[in-house]
Amino acid sequence: KLVTEVGDVLARVAQRTTVLLVEQSLPLVRRSADRAIVIANGRVVHTSEAATAITDESLGDARLGVAGTGIAVD
Repeated sequence: KLVTEVGDVLARVAQRTTVLLVEQSLPLVRRSADRAIVIANGRVVHTSEAATAITDESLGDARLGVAGTGIAVD
């Protein structure tokens, strides 16, 4: 419940200003972000629409530490 409430507040704030969100909860990222930037070892290794980054299986396996048949998001 707390994560949902925080996500709702972030979504409202993001409508008014730019928000830098560093988050590991992919469902929260999907609800809150327009763009996704993945940084590894201090370098940008991926940038795309957030929805693309979340559903890109190879990106999840290689960069986000999510393995398996895909990234599950609700």
